[in-house]
Amino acid sequence: MRCRIAAITPVLKIANAARRRVIPILITPLTTVAGLFSLAAGLGGKSLLWGPVASAIVWGLTFSTVLTLLVIPVLYRTFMRQSQKITVALIHSSS
Repeated sequence: MRCRIAAITPVLKIANAARRRVIPILITPLTTVAGLFSLAAGLGGKSLLWGPVASAIVWGLTFSTVLTLLVIPVLYRTFMRQSQKITVALIHSSS
Protein backbone atom coordinates (compact mmCIF):
# COMPACT_ATOMS: atom_id res chain seq x y z
CA MET A 1 0.00 0.00 0.00
CA ARG A 2 2.84 2.35 0.75
CA CYS A 3 4.32 1.89 -2.75
CA ARG A 4 0.97 2.76 -4.26
CA ILE A 5 0.76 5.99 -2.27
CA ALA A 6 4.31 6.95 -3.22
CA ALA A 7 3.46 6.54 -6.91
CA ILE A 8 0.85 9.31 -6.82
CA THR A 9 2.05 12.37 -8.72
CA PRO A 10 1.99 15.86 -7.19
CA VAL A 11 -0.78 16.89 -9.62
CA LEU A 12 -3.02 14.09 -8.35
CA LYS A 13 -2.18 15.02 -4.77
CA ILE A 14 -3.17 18.64 -5.44
CA ALA A 15 -6.41 17.59 -7.14
CA ASN A 16 -7.29 15.25 -4.28
CA ALA A 17 -6.58 17.92 -1.66
CA ALA A 18 -8.61 20.49 -3.58
CA ARG A 19 -11.55 18.11 -3.88
CA ARG A 20 -11.49 17.39 -0.14
CA ARG A 21 -11.18 21.02 0.93
CA VAL A 22 -13.30 22.97 -1.55
CA ILE A 23 -16.60 22.74 0.38
CA PRO A 24 -15.22 23.93 3.76
CA ILE A 25 -13.22 26.64 2.01
CA LEU A 26 -16.35 27.89 0.23
CA ILE A 27 -18.82 27.54 3.11
CA THR A 28 -16.85 29.67 5.56
CA PRO A 29 -16.59 32.88 3.50
CA LEU A 30 -20.01 32.41 1.88
CA THR A 31 -21.79 32.39 5.23
CA THR A 32 -19.86 35.44 6.40
CA VAL A 33 -20.45 37.31 3.14
CA ALA A 34 -24.15 36.42 3.26
CA GLY A 35 -24.39 37.75 6.79
CA LEU A 36 -22.53 40.98 6.04
CA PHE A 37 -24.00 41.70 2.61
CA SER A 38 -27.03 43.59 3.87
CA LEU A 39 -24.82 45.76 6.07
CA ALA A 40 -22.31 46.35 3.25
CA ALA A 41 -25.06 47.20 0.74
CA GLY A 42 -26.84 49.49 3.18
CA LEU A 43 -30.11 47.55 3.08
CA GLY A 44 -30.72 47.89 6.82
CA GLY A 45 -29.92 51.61 6.82
CA LYS A 46 -26.81 53.59 6.05
CA SER A 47 -24.11 53.36 8.68
CA LEU A 48 -21.12 55.62 8.28
CA LEU A 49 -18.93 53.30 10.29
CA TRP A 50 -20.09 49.71 9.80
CA GLY A 51 -20.99 49.83 6.09
CA PRO A 52 -17.41 50.40 4.88
CA VAL A 53 -16.08 47.90 7.41
CA ALA A 54 -18.51 45.26 6.15
CA SER A 55 -17.58 46.08 2.54
CA ALA A 56 -13.90 45.65 3.31
CA ILE A 57 -14.54 42.31 5.00
CA VAL A 58 -16.71 41.07 2.11
CA TRP A 59 -14.16 42.03 -0.55
CA GLY A 60 -11.26 40.67 1.51
CA LEU A 61 -12.97 37.32 2.04
CA THR A 62 -13.90 37.08 -1.63
CA PHE A 63 -10.36 37.87 -2.77
CA SER A 64 -8.73 35.52 -0.26
CA THR A 65 -11.09 32.69 -1.25
CA VAL A 66 -10.13 33.09 -4.90
CA LEU A 67 -6.45 33.08 -3.92
CA THR A 68 -6.92 29.99 -1.77
CA LEU A 69 -8.76 28.02 -4.44
CA LEU A 70 -6.82 29.06 -7.55
CA VAL A 71 -3.47 30.69 -6.88
CA ILE A 72 -2.15 28.63 -3.95
CA PRO A 73 -2.45 25.24 -5.76
CA VAL A 74 -0.69 26.69 -8.82
CA LEU A 75 2.14 28.06 -6.67
CA TYR A 76 2.40 24.76 -4.83
CA ARG A 77 2.71 22.86 -8.11
CA THR A 78 5.32 25.31 -9.38
CA PHE A 79 7.45 25.00 -6.25
CA MET A 80 7.08 21.22 -6.17
CA ARG A 81 8.27 21.05 -9.77
CA GLN A 82 11.33 23.18 -8.94
CA SER A 83 11.99 21.10 -5.83
CA GLN A 84 11.91 17.90 -7.88
CA LYS A 85 14.34 19.38 -10.42
CA ILE A 86 16.75 20.37 -7.65
CA THR A 87 16.48 16.93 -6.05
CA VAL A 88 17.19 15.17 -9.34
CA ALA A 89 20.13 17.48 -10.01
CA LEU A 90 21.58 16.78 -6.57
CA ILE A 91 21.19 13.03 -7.02
CA HIS A 92 22.91 13.11 -10.42
CA SER A 93 25.73 15.35 -9.21
CA SER A 94 26.49 13.17 -6.18
CA SER A 95 26.74 9.95 -8.17
